[in-house]
Amino acid sequence: MDGVLLAGAAVFAAAVAAWTANRRIDKQLAAEAKRLDKQLAHDRWMRELDELRQLVDDAAACGLAAARSVGAYRDEGREALHDSSGRLPRLSGTEREAATKQVAAMRGFIERFEVRFGRGHEIPELYSAFEASLDEAIDLIDAESPSRETLQSAAGALAASSQRYVAFMEAAREYVRVGPPSATSR
Repeated sequence: MDGVLLAGAAVFAAAVAAWTANRRIDKQLAAEAKRLDKQLAHDRWMRELDELRQLVDDAAACGLAAARSVGAYRDEGREALHDSSGRLPRLSGTEREAATKQVAAMRGFIERFEVRFGRGHEIPELYSAFEASLDEAIDLIDAESPSRETLQSAAGALAASSQRYVAFMEAAREYVRVGPPSATSR
């Protein structure tokens, strides 16, 4: 009988040890899963942030190229004005075509920003305003009979585009400085 009790106690001790080991392993696995979830959230955030920074960089480069191209188109008008009696013939299509293509390329970034942030968000709105001021400058230069006044108005639109570019970049810089999600956000 003592042997049976001893065997029963051994089986009970083994069951308690197995149960305790299982609980310890479950706790370790839960802690590891939580750690991995945090790491995954951080990695996702960093990848998202890298993609967003690249999008902002690409949009800024495109916008600056468009602004330079519109400026070159306006400069062509200024040079032609110096050679004429105050009214310009229609300007050549080369600079205009380049400026129009560059500004049109900006629209793709507006759409990408809207997909990323949603319509009405500050970032796509500011970039759209930047693009619109460059469009306005092209329209002013394209007047039926460009003059010194229309070129000055185009220069004003270009100046406004510079301010809008700066506003866009300030907002974008602020947004991409946001830190990764906190551990308490899960």
